[in-house]
Amino acid sequence: MRTLSNIVGAAFAATLLLGPAACGWKSDGQARLDGLYHPDNGPKDAVADLGTDVVVPDSPDGFAADVVPADEGGFDLSPGDVPATGLAGLWAVRIVQLGEISPISDAYPITTPDYFLARVEPGAGQMSLTFCDEIPVVDTGDSGLAFVTSTTPALRDALGKVPVVVTLADSGASLPAQKIVWTWGLQNLAEADPLPTSGTDAKVFDQDQDGNPGDTVLVEGLASGKRYMVKRAVWNLAAGTLSGDGTRLSGTLTYTLDEEPLGADPTMLDQKTPITPKDGSTYLLRRVGDLSCATLLQHVDEVFAP
Repeated sequence: MRTLSNIVGAAFAATLLLGPAACGWKSDGQARLDGLYHPDNGPKDAVADLGTDVVVPDSPDGFAADVVPADEGGFDLSPGDVPATGLAGLWAVRIVQLGEISPISDAYPITTPDYFLARVEPGAGQMSLTFCDEIPVVDTGDSGLAFVTSTTPALRDALGKVPVVVTLADSGASLPAQKIVWTWGLQNLAEADPLPTSGTDAKVFDQDQDGNPGDTVLVEGLASGKRYMVKRAVWNLAAGTLSGDGTRLSGTLTYTLDEEPLGADPTMLDQKTPITPKDGSTYLLRRVGDLSCATLLQHVDEVFAP
């Protein structure tokens, strides 16, 4: 039998996901996105959807101010005339990593989707992915574990300024198998190097420029506060398959994910919570006409519908 201390401890530890997360209170990633980014929701509505246990801080960078970004772009899923060859155009990107997280003793399924926008120029040999958000979802199977962690606008902006570069082949007509290394709050770190464990390490930098080491994520719910961390994700992408109409590019991937906490407020959030990758991770790109990050996140079910 799980004791109350086990349950509370698991809740505290599970909030410490690798980067921003939504955990426990909903196991469906689309429902999570609807709660955060639904176009009919304002910030107060989105917070209300999380339940009465969520405490909204009064600070300017608190959760309520960060829930719903402004929709600054249009919503046009039609890519217009698709070129006969090549991947030129604007693409909405979703990279989904499946895994298992073990906060204390129990292992829970975790799904980590990363969302990007990518534009490819005609004949280009690469596409640059601009970060929109990362919203992992943990299925604890326990309604008592109610908590949410999230990115701040400063973190989303900082990560968006460093594109994730994907190599293309055949004069930009295909996406070959490749390895991509993506880091948060790190600099001059080789892929094989261990992650630094101190915020004063020269390989750590204040990427979101908030005065704390590494990158800061907000934690709300049973344990509320801020967590400072660095992260390295390594994606091994299989070659992509382009649909017959040229609007979808999809494939599978394997990955590794390393994260190191560098402090927290309160200190109980300063814990490591490893994730074990599982089979079944995928990526999907949808060629679109006009889309902003905010609109992508508000309409993600339509953008990536089968």
